[in-house]
Amino acid sequence: STDPEKALEILDREGPFAVVLSDQRMPGMSGVELVSEVCRRHPATVRIILTGFSDMDAIIQAINDGHVYAYITKPWEPEQLKQVMKRAVEHHELTVENERLLADLRRESRFLAAVIDELDSGAIALDSDGVVRAVNRPAREYFGLDEDPSGRRFRDLLEEKGLVDVGE
Repeated sequence: STDPEKALEILDREGPFAVVLSDQRMPGMSGVELVSEVCRRHPATVRIILTGFSDMDAIIQAINDGHVYAYITKPWEPEQLKQVMKRAVEHHELTVENERLLADLRRESRFLAAVIDELDSGAIALDSDGVVRAVNRPAREYFGLDEDPSGRRFRDLLEEKGLVDVGE
């Protein structure tokens, strides 16, 4: 769309879109303002700005407010623009896939925490650095833990409870 307000309407109605490519100078709204709004409404959409002007303040604002992926000055080479767009789409696909994998991991983690909590004996899951990743109900009761110690070093937890010998 040549109208930034219409572009936002299209994004809201027909999105998600992988990439938004915007000119910096448009009627009614600058490219920075547009990509900032796109960032707010559709954070996974990759944002690119084209400009014929080397306005350093606009570049900085685009980076800070709009989290732009690329800022391309005119005139550009068509092949260069194609490559930037291709990389932007790939970046979007990776971002979306990472978000999906993180959501899956969180879901599985909650499931495992629920399962481990139902065990009759105490269980503590530690990573290779000795950091607590999960503690079930019987173990929390045994150690007198009111809070979930996940993310803390197991050794520090034992020291607090005066149980260093248990760790040995």
